[in-house]
Amino acid sequence: MSVMVEINILGRNFQVNCPDGEEEALKQSAEYLNKKVEELKNSGVVGFDRILLMASLNIIHESNNHSPENLTQLNLVQEKLNNFGRILDQALNQH
Repeated sequence: MSVMVEINILGRNFQVNCPDGEEEALKQSAEYLNKKVEELKNSGVVGFDRILLMASLNIIHESNNHSPENLTQLNLVQEKLNNFGRILDQALNQH
């Protein structure tokens, strides 16, 4: 089962479907993504799509630069980011 969760990215609210029980993880992921997109926006990067793309790439790059013993956890994070990206794409397409 899934539930609707409201997230905020760059001041825009999105309603996204989330697997039941994963709401807090989704909110934390959205907060981290929002922090990264705010940093990019403040550095002069423009365009919502470009900012999201660059933030996603930066987050994946960060996760790939950790020690090998964290590989399993990093793979889970990357999978969640990929899922979050799909959810965000669906939300953007609905607006």
